Amino acid sequence: MFTSWRRTWIACGAPTSSGILVFTFLFLSSFSRFPAAAEEAGDARAAALDRLEAQIRYANSEQRKYAIGRVSALPEPERPRFVALVRETASGDLDPGVRQKCLMVLSELEDAESLPVFLSALTDTNRDVVRAGLTGLSVLKKVETGGAVADFVRAEDFTENNQVLIQAIRLLMDLKYTEISDFLDERMDDERTHPELQLSILLYYGGAGISGARERLRAVLGDEEAGVQSRAYAVNSLGKLGNTEDVAALQEELGHIRDIPDANERARLSPLKLQLITALVRLGDETVADEILAAARDDSAMVRLRAVQQIVDARLTRARPMLEYMSEHDPSRSVKAAAARALEELDGG
Repeated sequence: MFTSWRRTWIACGAPTSSGILVFTFLFLSSFSRFPAAAEEAGDARAAALDRLEAQIRYANSEQRKYAIGRVSALPEPERPRFVALVRETASGDLDPGVRQKCLMVLSELEDAESLPVFLSALTDTNRDVVRAGLTGLSVLKKVETGGAVADFVRAEDFTENNQVLIQAIRLLMDLKYTEISDFLDERMDDERTHPELQLSILLYYGGAGISGARERLRAVLGDEEAGVQSRAYAVNSLGKLGNTEDVAALQEELGHIRDIPDANERARLSPLKLQLITALVRLGDETVADEILAAARDDSAMVRLRAVQQIVDARLTRARPMLEYMSEHDPSRSVKAAAARALEELDGG
Protein backbone atom coordinates (compact mmCIF):
# COMPACT_ATOMS: atom_id res chain seq x y z
CA MET A 1 0.00 0.00 0.00
CA PHE A 2 2.82 2.43 0.87
CA THR A 3 4.44 1.70 -2.49
CA SER A 4 1.25 2.71 -4.32
CA TRP A 5 1.11 5.97 -2.34
CA ARG A 6 4.72 6.68 -3.18
CA ARG A 7 4.08 6.13 -6.88
CA THR A 8 1.10 8.44 -6.70
CA TRP A 9 3.20 11.08 -4.99
CA ILE A 10 5.88 10.84 -7.67
CA ALA A 11 3.33 10.88 -10.46
CA CYS A 12 1.86 14.06 -9.08
CA GLY A 13 5.21 15.75 -9.12
CA ALA A 14 5.97 18.39 -6.55
CA PRO A 15 3.59 18.64 -3.63
CA THR A 16 1.26 21.11 -5.27
CA SER A 17 -2.23 21.61 -3.92
CA SER A 18 -3.73 19.46 -6.70
CA GLY A 19 -1.24 16.67 -6.00
CA ILE A 20 -2.07 16.74 -2.33
CA LEU A 21 -5.78 16.53 -3.12
CA VAL A 22 -5.25 13.52 -5.40
CA PHE A 23 -3.14 11.78 -2.77
CA THR A 24 -5.69 12.45 -0.03
CA PHE A 25 -8.53 11.09 -2.15
CA LEU A 26 -6.65 7.89 -2.96
CA PHE A 27 -5.57 7.44 0.66
CA LEU A 28 -9.10 7.76 2.01
CA SER A 29 -10.71 5.65 -0.70
CA SER A 30 -8.29 2.78 0.01
CA PHE A 31 -9.81 2.46 3.51
CA SER A 32 -13.43 3.20 2.72
CA ARG A 33 -13.89 -0.25 1.19
CA PHE A 34 -13.37 -2.08 4.53
CA PRO A 35 -16.18 -0.57 6.64
CA ALA A 36 -18.50 -0.97 3.70
CA ALA A 37 -17.57 -4.65 3.33
CA ALA A 38 -18.04 -5.26 7.06
CA GLU A 39 -21.40 -3.53 6.99
CA GLU A 40 -22.43 -5.56 3.97
CA ALA A 41 -21.41 -8.83 5.72
CA GLY A 42 -23.35 -7.79 8.83
CA ASP A 43 -26.43 -7.08 6.77
CA ALA A 44 -26.13 -10.47 5.07
CA ARG A 45 -25.82 -12.25 8.43
CA ALA A 46 -28.83 -10.40 9.82
CA ALA A 47 -30.83 -11.37 6.76
CA ALA A 48 -29.77 -15.02 7.16
CA LEU A 49 -30.90 -15.03 10.79
CA ASP A 50 -34.21 -13.48 9.79
CA ARG A 51 -34.66 -16.24 7.22
CA LEU A 52 -33.89 -18.86 9.88
CA GLU A 53 -36.54 -17.43 12.18
CA ALA A 54 -39.05 -17.33 9.33
CA GLN A 55 -38.24 -20.95 8.47
CA ILE A 56 -38.85 -22.03 12.08
CA ARG A 57 -42.16 -20.21 12.12
CA TYR A 58 -43.60 -20.78 8.66
CA ALA A 59 -41.91 -23.60 6.70
CA ASN A 60 -43.24 -27.15 6.36
CA SER A 61 -42.60 -29.62 9.18
CA GLU A 62 -39.37 -31.16 7.87
CA GLN A 63 -37.84 -27.79 7.08
CA ARG A 64 -38.91 -26.42 10.45
CA LYS A 65 -37.28 -29.35 12.27
CA TYR A 66 -34.11 -28.83 10.24
CA ALA A 67 -34.08 -25.11 11.09
CA ILE A 68 -34.70 -25.79 14.79
CA GLY A 69 -31.79 -28.22 14.77
CA ARG A 70 -29.51 -25.45 13.52
CA VAL A 71 -30.12 -23.35 16.63
CA SER A 72 -27.72 -25.39 18.76
CA ALA A 73 -24.91 -24.63 16.27
CA LEU A 74 -25.37 -20.86 16.35
CA PRO A 75 -22.69 -18.71 18.01
CA GLU A 76 -23.66 -18.05 21.61
CA PRO A 77 -24.37 -14.30 21.12
CA GLU A 78 -26.95 -15.15 18.44
CA ARG A 79 -28.79 -17.84 20.41
CA PRO A 80 -31.07 -16.02 22.91
CA ARG A 81 -33.55 -14.85 20.29
CA PHE A 82 -33.85 -18.36 18.87
CA VAL A 83 -33.83 -20.27 22.16
CA ALA A 84 -36.82 -18.19 23.26
CA LEU A 85 -38.55 -19.05 19.98
CA VAL A 86 -37.75 -22.76 20.38
CA ARG A 87 -39.19 -22.73 23.92
CA GLU A 88 -42.35 -21.06 22.62
CA THR A 89 -42.64 -23.59 19.81
CA ALA A 90 -42.04 -26.55 22.14
CA SER A 91 -44.94 -25.46 24.32
CA GLY A 92 -47.57 -24.56 21.75
CA ASP A 93 -46.91 -26.08 18.35
CA LEU A 94 -49.54 -28.47 17.01
CA ASP A 95 -47.00 -30.76 15.32
CA PRO A 96 -45.65 -33.35 17.82
CA GLY A 97 -42.55 -33.94 15.69
CA VAL A 98 -41.71 -30.24 15.90
CA ARG A 99 -42.35 -30.19 19.66
CA GLN A 100 -40.07 -33.18 20.10
CA LYS A 101 -37.30 -31.56 18.03
CA CYS A 102 -37.54 -28.37 20.10
CA LEU A 103 -37.16 -30.32 23.34
CA MET A 104 -34.19 -32.24 21.95
CA VAL A 105 -32.42 -28.98 21.03
CA LEU A 106 -33.16 -27.42 24.43
CA SER A 107 -31.74 -30.55 26.06
CA GLU A 108 -28.64 -30.39 23.91
CA LEU A 109 -28.14 -26.77 24.97
CA GLU A 110 -28.67 -27.75 28.64
CA ASP A 111 -30.97 -24.75 28.87
CA ALA A 112 -31.91 -24.38 32.55
CA GLU A 113 -34.62 -21.82 31.77
CA SER A 114 -36.47 -24.51 29.80
CA LEU A 115 -37.26 -26.45 32.98
CA PRO A 116 -41.00 -25.50 32.86
CA VAL A 117 -41.11 -26.57 29.21
CA PHE A 118 -39.65 -29.99 30.04
CA LEU A 119 -42.09 -30.44 32.91
CA SER A 120 -45.02 -29.45 30.73
CA ALA A 121 -44.00 -32.13 28.22
CA LEU A 122 -44.83 -34.83 30.79
CA THR A 123 -48.52 -34.20 30.11
CA ASP A 124 -48.17 -34.30 26.32
CA THR A 125 -50.39 -36.75 24.45
CA ASN A 126 -47.48 -37.87 22.25
CA ARG A 127 -45.12 -40.38 23.87
CA ASP A 128 -42.08 -39.26 21.87
CA VAL A 129 -42.59 -35.74 23.19
CA VAL A 130 -42.87 -37.09 26.74
CA ARG A 131 -39.60 -38.98 26.28
CA ALA A 132 -37.92 -35.82 25.02
CA GLY A 133 -39.19 -33.95 28.07
CA LEU A 134 -37.80 -36.64 30.38
CA THR A 135 -34.48 -36.40 28.56
CA GLY A 136 -34.36 -32.66 29.23
CA LEU A 137 -35.15 -33.23 32.92
CA SER A 138 -32.42 -35.89 33.05
CA VAL A 139 -29.92 -33.42 31.60
CA LEU A 140 -30.78 -30.71 34.13
CA LYS A 141 -31.15 -33.11 37.11
CA LYS A 142 -33.02 -30.62 39.29
CA VAL A 143 -34.07 -32.22 42.58
CA GLU A 144 -37.20 -30.08 42.73
CA THR A 145 -38.61 -31.87 39.67
CA GLY A 146 -38.83 -35.19 41.53
CA GLY A 147 -42.42 -34.66 42.70
CA ALA A 148 -43.73 -34.00 39.19
CA VAL A 149 -41.89 -37.02 37.77
CA ALA A 150 -43.21 -39.18 40.63
CA ASP A 151 -46.78 -38.07 39.84
CA PHE A 152 -46.19 -39.07 36.23
CA VAL A 153 -44.90 -42.50 37.32
CA ARG A 154 -47.89 -43.14 39.58
CA ALA A 155 -50.29 -42.52 36.69
CA GLU A 156 -48.54 -44.91 34.30
CA ASP A 157 -49.45 -48.47 33.28
CA PHE A 158 -47.08 -51.01 34.87
CA THR A 159 -48.50 -54.04 33.07
CA GLU A 160 -46.73 -53.38 29.75
CA ASN A 161 -43.11 -53.00 28.66
CA ASN A 162 -43.34 -49.25 29.04
CA GLN A 163 -40.04 -47.68 27.97
CA VAL A 164 -41.18 -44.17 28.84
CA LEU A 165 -41.98 -45.32 32.36
CA ILE A 166 -38.61 -47.03 32.63
CA GLN A 167 -36.94 -43.75 31.67
CA ALA A 168 -38.95 -41.91 34.33
CA ILE A 169 -38.01 -44.43 37.05
CA ARG A 170 -34.37 -44.09 36.05
CA LEU A 171 -34.67 -40.32 36.40
CA LEU A 172 -36.14 -40.69 39.91
CA MET A 173 -33.19 -42.94 40.72
CA ASP A 174 -30.71 -40.33 39.47
CA LEU A 175 -32.50 -37.64 41.48
CA LYS A 176 -32.40 -39.96 44.53
CA TYR A 177 -36.08 -39.28 45.02
CA THR A 178 -37.13 -41.61 47.84
CA GLU A 179 -40.72 -40.57 48.49
CA ILE A 180 -42.04 -42.96 45.85
CA SER A 181 -40.33 -46.09 47.20
CA ASP A 182 -43.44 -47.43 48.98
CA PHE A 183 -45.47 -47.11 45.80
CA LEU A 184 -42.76 -48.97 43.84
CA ASP A 185 -42.74 -51.68 46.52
CA GLU A 186 -46.42 -52.24 45.76
CA ARG A 187 -45.75 -52.43 42.04
CA MET A 188 -42.90 -54.84 42.70
CA ASP A 189 -45.24 -57.15 44.61
CA ASP A 190 -47.96 -56.95 41.99
CA GLU A 191 -47.77 -60.03 39.75
CA ARG A 192 -49.20 -57.98 36.87
CA THR A 193 -46.15 -55.70 36.78
CA HIS A 194 -44.08 -56.28 33.64
CA PRO A 195 -40.70 -57.97 34.29
CA GLU A 196 -38.78 -55.12 32.62
CA LEU A 197 -40.34 -52.65 35.02
CA GLN A 198 -39.48 -54.89 37.96
CA LEU A 199 -35.86 -54.78 36.83
CA SER A 200 -36.00 -51.00 36.75
CA ILE A 201 -37.38 -50.92 40.27
CA LEU A 202 -34.61 -53.24 41.48
CA LEU A 203 -32.02 -50.81 40.09
CA TYR A 204 -33.92 -47.86 41.56
CA TYR A 205 -33.54 -49.24 45.09
CA GLY A 206 -29.76 -49.08 44.92
CA GLY A 207 -29.38 -45.91 42.86
CA ALA A 208 -31.80 -43.94 45.03
CA GLY A 209 -30.30 -45.30 48.24
CA ILE A 210 -33.40 -47.09 49.59
CA SER A 211 -31.75 -48.88 52.53
CA GLY A 212 -35.07 -50.40 53.59
CA ALA A 213 -35.04 -52.52 50.42
CA ARG A 214 -32.04 -54.63 51.54
CA GLU A 215 -34.05 -57.62 52.69
CA ARG A 216 -36.12 -57.55 49.51
CA LEU A 217 -32.95 -57.44 47.40
CA ARG A 218 -31.33 -60.29 49.32
CA ALA A 219 -34.48 -62.36 48.85
CA VAL A 220 -34.27 -61.85 45.07
CA LEU A 221 -30.58 -62.79 45.13
CA GLY A 222 -31.34 -66.08 46.89
CA ASP A 223 -34.29 -66.96 44.64
CA GLU A 224 -32.96 -69.13 41.82
CA GLU A 225 -36.32 -68.94 40.08
CA ALA A 226 -36.14 -65.14 39.92
CA GLY A 227 -33.97 -65.22 36.80
CA VAL A 228 -30.31 -64.37 36.33
CA GLN A 229 -30.93 -60.75 35.32
CA SER A 230 -33.19 -60.03 38.29
CA ARG A 231 -30.67 -61.51 40.69
CA ALA A 232 -27.84 -59.57 39.05
CA TYR A 233 -29.78 -56.29 39.34
CA ALA A 234 -30.52 -57.04 43.00
CA VAL A 235 -26.79 -57.54 43.61
CA ASN A 236 -26.02 -54.29 41.79
CA SER A 237 -28.29 -52.42 44.18
CA LEU A 238 -26.91 -54.18 47.26
CA GLY A 239 -23.45 -53.03 46.27
CA LYS A 240 -24.63 -49.45 45.85
CA LEU A 241 -26.39 -49.43 49.23
CA GLY A 242 -22.98 -50.02 50.79
CA ASN A 243 -23.91 -52.14 53.81
CA THR A 244 -20.97 -54.40 54.67
CA GLU A 245 -23.33 -56.82 56.43
CA ASP A 246 -24.21 -58.08 52.95
CA VAL A 247 -20.64 -59.12 52.13
CA ALA A 248 -20.97 -62.64 53.52
CA ALA A 249 -24.13 -63.40 51.50
CA LEU A 250 -22.52 -62.10 48.32
CA GLN A 251 -19.32 -64.07 48.91
CA GLU A 252 -21.37 -67.22 49.51
CA GLU A 253 -23.25 -66.81 46.25
CA LEU A 254 -20.02 -66.16 44.36
CA GLY A 255 -18.53 -69.31 45.86
CA HIS A 256 -21.52 -71.35 44.67
CA ILE A 257 -21.02 -70.15 41.10
CA ARG A 258 -17.30 -70.90 41.16
CA ASP A 259 -17.98 -74.43 42.39
CA ILE A 260 -20.42 -75.30 39.60
CA PRO A 261 -18.77 -78.10 37.56
CA ASP A 262 -20.82 -77.49 34.40
CA ALA A 263 -19.09 -74.85 32.25
CA ASN A 264 -22.32 -74.02 30.43
CA GLU A 265 -24.12 -73.35 33.69
CA ARG A 266 -21.28 -71.14 34.89
CA ALA A 267 -21.49 -69.22 31.62
CA ARG A 268 -25.25 -68.77 32.07
CA LEU A 269 -24.63 -67.25 35.48
CA SER A 270 -21.82 -65.01 34.23
CA PRO A 271 -23.88 -61.75 34.47
CA LEU A 272 -24.64 -62.54 38.11
CA LYS A 273 -20.99 -63.39 38.82
CA LEU A 274 -19.84 -60.08 37.32
CA GLN A 275 -22.27 -58.12 39.49
CA LEU A 276 -21.24 -60.07 42.59
CA ILE A 277 -17.59 -59.21 42.02
CA THR A 278 -18.39 -55.53 41.40
CA ALA A 279 -20.61 -55.31 44.49
CA LEU A 280 -18.00 -56.95 46.70
CA VAL A 281 -15.34 -54.49 45.55
CA ARG A 282 -17.72 -51.61 46.30
CA LEU A 283 -18.19 -53.05 49.77
CA GLY A 284 -14.44 -53.16 50.39
CA ASP A 285 -13.61 -56.78 49.56
CA GLU A 286 -10.25 -56.34 47.85
CA THR A 287 -9.80 -60.10 47.32
CA VAL A 288 -12.12 -60.05 44.31
CA ALA A 289 -10.56 -56.89 42.88
CA ASP A 290 -7.71 -59.05 41.58
CA GLU A 291 -10.24 -60.91 39.41
CA ILE A 292 -11.26 -57.67 37.73
CA LEU A 293 -7.65 -56.68 37.11
CA ALA A 294 -6.92 -60.15 35.70
CA ALA A 295 -9.91 -59.84 33.37
CA ALA A 296 -8.59 -56.48 32.17
CA ARG A 297 -5.50 -58.37 30.90
CA ASP A 298 -7.49 -61.10 29.14
CA ASP A 299 -6.74 -61.88 25.49
CA SER A 300 -10.41 -61.32 24.62
CA ALA A 301 -11.22 -57.68 23.88
CA MET A 302 -14.80 -58.26 25.02
CA VAL A 303 -13.61 -59.50 28.41
CA ARG A 304 -11.27 -56.51 28.77
CA LEU A 305 -14.08 -54.15 27.79
CA ARG A 306 -16.34 -55.65 30.45
CA ALA A 307 -13.54 -55.42 33.03
CA VAL A 308 -13.05 -51.72 32.30
CA GLN A 309 -16.72 -51.09 33.04
CA GLN A 310 -16.41 -53.10 36.24
CA ILE A 311 -13.46 -50.95 37.29
CA VAL A 312 -15.65 -47.88 36.88
CA ASP A 313 -18.67 -49.43 38.61
CA ALA A 314 -16.52 -50.51 41.54
CA ARG A 315 -14.61 -47.18 41.67
CA LEU A 316 -11.42 -49.25 41.66
CA THR A 317 -8.94 -46.38 41.79
CA ARG A 318 -5.87 -48.62 42.10
CA ALA A 319 -6.53 -49.69 38.50
CA ARG A 320 -5.65 -46.20 37.26
CA PRO A 321 -2.12 -47.10 35.97
CA MET A 322 -3.60 -50.03 34.05
CA LEU A 323 -6.31 -47.82 32.55
CA GLU A 324 -3.73 -45.24 31.52
CA TYR A 325 -1.76 -47.95 29.72
CA MET A 326 -4.87 -49.39 28.08
CA SER A 327 -6.08 -45.98 26.93
CA GLU A 328 -2.86 -45.55 24.94
CA HIS A 329 -1.71 -49.02 23.97
CA ASP A 330 -4.58 -51.53 23.95
CA PRO A 331 -4.86 -53.18 20.52
CA SER A 332 -8.64 -52.71 20.52
CA ARG A 333 -9.95 -49.25 19.67
CA SER A 334 -13.09 -49.93 21.69
CA VAL A 335 -11.10 -50.86 24.77
CA LYS A 336 -8.81 -47.84 24.36
CA ALA A 337 -11.81 -45.54 24.18
CA ALA A 338 -13.49 -47.25 27.15
CA ALA A 339 -10.32 -46.96 29.22
CA ALA A 340 -10.07 -43.24 28.43
CA ARG A 341 -13.70 -42.71 29.46
CA ALA A 342 -13.09 -44.76 32.62
CA LEU A 343 -10.25 -42.45 33.63
CA GLU A 344 -12.54 -39.46 33.20
CA GLU A 345 -15.26 -41.07 35.30
CA LEU A 346 -12.82 -41.99 38.06
CA ASP A 347 -11.78 -38.33 38.06
CA GLY A 348 -15.42 -37.33 38.45
CA GLY A 349 -15.94 -36.34 34.82
